[in-house]
Amino acid sequence: MYANKKLTLHFKLLALFFCLLGYGAAANGQSVEIYEPYSELFTSPLGIEYAENEPAKIYLVERVGKIKRLDIQQLDDESELWFDISDRIDPTGEQGLLGLTFHPEFPNNSTFYINYTVTDNDGQIFTRISRFRAPGGESDLESEEVLLEFEQPQNNHNGGQLAFGPDGYLYIALGDGGRNSSSNSQDTQNIHGNILRIDVNTSEGYAIPGDNPFVGSDEGLDEIMRGVFVIPGE
Repeated sequence: MYANKKLTLHFKLLALFFCLLGYGAAANGQSVEIYEPYSELFTSPLGIEYAENEPAKIYLVERVGKIKRLDIQQLDDESELWFDISDRIDPTGEQGLLGLTFHPEFPNNSTFYINYTVTDNDGQIFTRISRFRAPGGESDLESEEVLLEFEQPQNNHNGGQLAFGPDGYLYIALGDGGRNSSSNSQDTQNIHGNILRIDVNTSEGYAIPGDNPFVGSDEGLDEIMRGVFVIPGE
C-alpha cells in the first residue's frame, strides 16, 4: 500500500512539473507544435535503436519479429521492413523479438545483435542471443550465429535489452524466468535475472572479459556482471 501511494505521488509530481513547464513556455511567448511523423501503425513496438555512424536512421523493433527502418530526415515516408524473422518465433505472452543493438563500428563491420525467443517441437522455450550481418547496410537473415541459447522456464519475464558499454563489451539484460522464479536473481549460478557481459569482438563465438567478477571462481557464472565496478575510460 505504501509503495502504491509513493508511486502515485511520483506521478502527481511529474504531472505538475509538466504543467509548470507548459505554463512557463506559454508565459515566455513560446509555441509548441505537435507533429505526427508517421501515419502508419506498428505491431507491438518495444524499442528504438540507432547506429552511432548512422544518426539519421532509426530502427524500430517489433516483438512479432520484425525491425522497421525509418529515416528521420524523411518524416512523411513509410518505414522500410529491414529485418524479418517472424517465421522463427512465437510472440505469445511476453515472447518474441525482445532486443536489438548495433556494434559500435556498424555499418563498417556490418554486425548487429538481437535477443529473441524460440519454441521447439516439444513446447520448450529458449532465449537466443544471436549475431547477424548486414553487408552494405542490408540485413542478411541467413548470416545468424547463435552466441548463447538457454531454456526459459516460463513464457514471461524474459528481459531482452542489449547494449554496448564504453568498454566495447556487450551487456545482456535477462529476466528472472517468470512465475515461481523469485530466487533466480539471487543465484549467481543461474543465468536468469542477471546482466551478462561478454566480448564479441572475436571472429566467431565470444570471449569472457578477464575482469568479470566470477572469472576463475566457483561462486558464479563467468558471464555474469554483478557488483560495483568501474568501466575503463569513465
